[in-house]
Amino acid sequence: MGTKGLRGFARKYTDCRTGVFTSGIVSTREDHHVALFFTGVQHAGENLADVLVKRAAELPTPIQMCDALAANTAGEFDSIVAGCTSHARRRFVDVAEDFPSECRYVLETLRDVYRNDADARQ
Repeated sequence: MGTKGLRGFARKYTDCRTGVFTSGIVSTREDHHVALFFTGVQHAGENLADVLVKRAAELPTPIQMCDALAANTAGEFDSIVAGCTSHARRRFVDVAEDFPSECRYVLETLRDVYRNDADARQ
């Protein structure tokens, strides 16, 4: 699909939205890598829904890496949501003063996960 197939996705939101959003969608299949960027009034989930409508139905369910913002999963499509650990960790840091022992446990566990990940990359 060339760029012609992806034009015109800013649907019904131009009258009621005032912000501008940029979404990035990265796809890998076999030896092919594609990066799509959308800038406009649609949120990430809406942009992803527009792309997935054109995706072959027989392909496996895509994995969607995103933070927990509701707009990232808004849209009528199926995906396996892989939440962003960095964003989740920041939320525990934000409330650590209010829940010190609980947050310490989570943050120390994540420290071990990050350490294991770093070791595995060597």
